Amino acid sequence: MRFDTIEVTGELIALVAVGGGLTLLTILAIGSVFASITQNRQREQTARELAAYVAEGTMEPGDAERLLIAARKPKRALAQWHKDRSWTPPSA
Repeated sequence: MRFDTIEVTGELIALVAVGGGLTLLTILAIGSVFASITQNRQREQTARELAAYVAEGTMEPGDAERLLIAARKPKRALAQWHKDRSWTPPSA
């Protein structure tokens, strides 16, 4: 039995590199889509749970709204929290 050897040329290396790169990009894109779907699904689940707490009266609507905003924009929510709880010296 005779096996022909494959000649490794610059074209073959380029073809393997491009093919591998495209495969990697495809895998990363699919992973990104799944991560986005999971994140949105969890966000919707949290909103439903907060709505249930508000409906049963164990949470105020304003508190639920602040939690939803904090989940979407944590830096803004933290800045607002610090602003709301800023210390003012007692007047003399």
